[in-house]
Amino acid sequence: MDIYNYSPVPKDVNIDRYYESTILPLLQPGKEGDLCNWLKSIGLLATEVKCPNADCNNVNLTWCKARVVDKYNWSCPLCKKKLPIRYKSFLADFKCDLPSVIKEPPFLDEIGRAGATGLATIIWNLSLDGTDKVLATDVLQKLINAPQDASQPKFDAILTETYCLTETIAAGFAQKFDCPLINYQPGPMTANIAYMVGNPYNPGYMPDYKMPFTSNMNLWQR
Repeated sequence: MDIYNYSPVPKDVNIDRYYESTILPLLQPGKEGDLCNWLKSIGLLATEVKCPNADCNNVNLTWCKARVVDKYNWSCPLCKKKLPIRYKSFLADFKCDLPSVIKEPPFLDEIGRAGATGLATIIWNLSLDGTDKVLATDVLQKLINAPQDASQPKFDAILTETYCLTETIAAGFAQKFDCPLINYQPGPMTANIAYMVGNPYNPGYMPDYKMPFTSNMNLWQR
């Protein structure tokens, strides 16, 4: 089993200021179109939708302005059928408007004030709750219970994104289906990820992301 770790954030992007410089302006009134385009660019909204009407022969739907909460709909140029802009997207089940979905939630402030021990506790609880919910989904239950014979699904690779210590779950699927595991790491390298990919991880020289230290630590901090 091969494991690759890749960060999708470009090296020249200032992550600390990304929310204020890029995302926050898109949440202002009148910027709904720009917000939707950004959500498409990062994969949270579908970039292409086919008309579900059989008579339209899978024609591509187009965006059009609408008097709905998201300000836009998908529209079929043939049958004029309208579909929500969130159709078949990650955001389909969210009940609030798109800016409210994207706005920095209050719990991030709590994380910022939690300290290393408090943050570790929050992540641990999220891991337990999130893992139970993810593994209970029908999709993963089918993979978990897939037979170990010729009828077993075949995969070229498994793509995952780091979420609260769940990387080992994806590694288990990669082992079961005998294919490479590619993990997207949008944040800093963690100890468990470093262990999985065989990278050195010495917290005496590279401070853990949960700690408030820089690489210039004194003897006590090390």
